[in-house]
Amino acid sequence: MTLPAVCELVGDDYLAFNTDYPHPDGTWPAGLADLESQPLPAESIKKIFWDNAAPLFGVDSEPGSVQ
Repeated sequence: MTLPAVCELVGDDYLAFNTDYPHPDGTWPAGLADLESQPLPAESIKKIFWDNAAPLFGVDSEPGSVQ
């Protein structure tokens, strides 16, 4: 199943990006590029990369503003 199909099925509010970096057999940064290349609206990608996970970690700022 493709990511756009999953977004349509369950909604982009329930997805978050993760990585196993620096696991030696990980695919970083290919996983990031794969997600960015998906035919999804920019708002969905922002949710998957940041908005959906930020509250889980107690972060309420915009991406790039956390030091």
